Amino acid sequence: MLKKLDFFSSQKNVRVSKKSNWQFILFRVLSFFLFLSLVYVVYCGWLFLYRPTVLPFKELYISSSANYASTQTIKSVIKKNISGGFFSIDEGKIRVALKRNPWIKAVAIRKVFPDVLRVQVEEYKPVAYWRQWILTASGKLLPVNPKPRLMIPDFSGPDDSVQDVLAEYVTLSQLLVPLRLTIVQLFLSQRRSWVLKLSNGVEVVLGRGDGVGRFKRFVDCYQKLRESRQGDMLRVDLRYPNGIAIKWGVASMAT
Repeated sequence: MLKKLDFFSSQKNVRVSKKSNWQFILFRVLSFFLFLSLVYVVYCGWLFLYRPTVLPFKELYISSSANYASTQTIKSVIKKNISGGFFSIDEGKIRVALKRNPWIKAVAIRKVFPDVLRVQVEEYKPVAYWRQWILTASGKLLPVNPKPRLMIPDFSGPDDSVQDVLAEYVTLSQLLVPLRLTIVQLFLSQRRSWVLKLSNGVEVVLGRGDGVGRFKRFVDCYQKLRESRQGDMLRVDLRYPNGIAIKWGVASMAT
């Protein structure tokens, strides 16, 4: 009798074990299908949000100095290259299109939910003319055509001297600040000899070597030299180690 009860008990345990296994398998299958359903819903939602017609931009704000690339030009380029809504916009396409303008240095794009686009444009700062190019403060040559009329000096020198000429210009310009004069021309010859022209028409020959040191001595005594005689100072030669050669114009007669 006891053995018979043990037999029925073991049979019942087997049925319970099989039922538990089926429940576990069913749970795993349902979980898998639920996961696939969620993935599908997310995918469909992603496809919907990335449609160009979803959340189109209604407001455009442009921040730029607009000294050389006009705001109207920037706005026109942006509108031609907006090919999507808030989620689907191709920012790289806009950035590349704007930077085709040689004056534009950098572009920052920011989206404000749900329909505002803010674009900040940074322009290159022109320093001087270099042959047919515009030389910027960062030392980059811009192929601007046609060449605009700007109140900037003319630079000239060997092909590999752009950075040297720019650095010399910055140094010499700082020395001229007390005199309220500027450099309108700066030339470096093949023999690395410097010549410059000031905004008052005076030509200054620095020569080779320590031109900055000689130029500083000239700036220090400039006012005394101007007061020492009548007439306009036309040309100053600073190549002498212990002196300065000056060419003077004829003094104008008072009437």
